[in-house]
Order: sequence, then structure tokens, then C-alpha cells
Amino acid sequence: IRLPIQGGLMTALSLPPDEITRLDAKLAQRGIADVAARQAGWRPHRRNHQPGWLYAVYGLDSKHQASRWKAYDSSAKPKYDWPGGKPDGCNYYVMPGVDLRQTVADNGGVLYIANGEIGVLTFAAAGLPALSWFGETNIPKSLPQDLRALDVRRVLYPVDRDDTGVRSGGKVRELLAGSGIELAAAVGGFSLLGYWIDRHYGSSPKGLLIGALLGLVGGFYNLIKASLQASREARELDQEAEQERKKP
Repeated sequence: IRLPIQGGLMTALSLPPDEITRLDAKLAQRGIADVAARQAGWRPHRRNHQPGWLYAVYGLDSKHQASRWKAYDSSAKPKYDWPGGKPDGCNYYVMPGVDLRQTVADNGGVLYIANGEIGVLTFAAAGLPALSWFGETNIPKSLPQDLRALDVRRVLYPVDRDDTGVRSGGKVRELLAGSGIELAAAVGGFSLLGYWIDRHYGSSPKGLLIGALLGLVGGFYNLIKASLQASREARELDQEAEQERKKP
């Protein structure tokens, strides 16, 4: 899939081949094959005298919304930029060219939340439906309504094992409370408990580390459980379709 970057937002500056190779290597270090990034329309681009990637941002309705730039160096300032500005309602990053609602249905109503655009590429490469927002704690208040519009029944959110990740997981849990959407964020839940213990008993960072470890085990359990459930539902649908075909 070769998706165009909206013209007129910025003038591309050519990068030398060795720099492009380094950018591809950076993706590979983070577990992303360069083909996954290129399928999403990512391309090397220099901005603010910094090498990085430029990519298109599409809404949940698959319509192009804006272009976003990410620095190659995670310590660069700014780390991200919005050439042409960020329009209102631009809240999520999803894999371009993918019918997210259909992919969620094919996955048994399960949606993965990634902690950034790179994470979305990772899930997409594995054939799993995912989205992220821009900044771990910048969670759209419309999240429950947006997920219901995608017919999401269960959310899996493997949060980062740090203070920001714990706060993000807690906010998502609060937003989805009472929405009818199940949230599996075991890492965040146990890490939050460990963080609370450290704050009250001065045991930092032992509580957080133990909580994160327990959460990691729970997260793997939930992931395997969801995968098995999705597989069972897919087999049942296949069996029903086969029975329908055999009817005279």
C-alpha cells in the first residue's frame, strides 16, 4: 500500500542514502520491519534540521486528516511536529488502508491500544486491530463512544511499566467504566497497586517492580485467553457457514 502524503503541507528535503539506512535500522531496532512503516506511508524526512519520519494520519473513518513528523532521536526537541497544524478532531493514529471496524469484528470484538504510532505498526504487522492517541495521557474523552462505534467489546492495553503508563491505564479504566466495554490492562492495574504501596510504605521501587511483574504475567494470560476465544468464535462461524452451504 502506497499512501500519499497530502501535498502542500511541507517541502520534502532529500536525505542521503546512508541516513535513510540508519532510519530503517532504527525501526528495525524497535521491532518494526521497514516494509510495515512504508505500507503505512512513512518516509524519511528532515524537519527543524532533524532527521525523522513523515507520515499521514487518518481518522477512524479512514479519511486523511493531517501529516505528522516524528524525530529519529527520541531525545530531540521537538520530538513530534504537525506540519500544517493539527486539525480539530484528529485524536487517533490507526493503520492507513485498514477497515478497523471490520478487523475488530474479525478479531472477535477485541481491539488493542498501543502506546504510540510505532506500536500500531507492530500490531498491524501481526494482523491485529489497534489504535493509539497522541501522547499516552492525552486520552480522548470520546473514547467510549468511539469504541462503541467500532463495535469493540474488549480492549487490551499493554501499558508501559512507568508512572506515565500507569496513569494512562488508570484514565482509560475510568473512561470505560460503565461503558459495557471490558478493559484488560493487567500490567497497569498491578503496577498502580505497587505504586500505591511504594507511596504509602516507602518501599520504592520494590512495589512497582513486583506489581509490574505480576501484571506482565496477567497480561500474557489475558492475551492468550482472548486469542483462544477469538479462534473458537472463528471456528464456530466457519462451521455455521459450512452447514449453510450443505443445506439443499
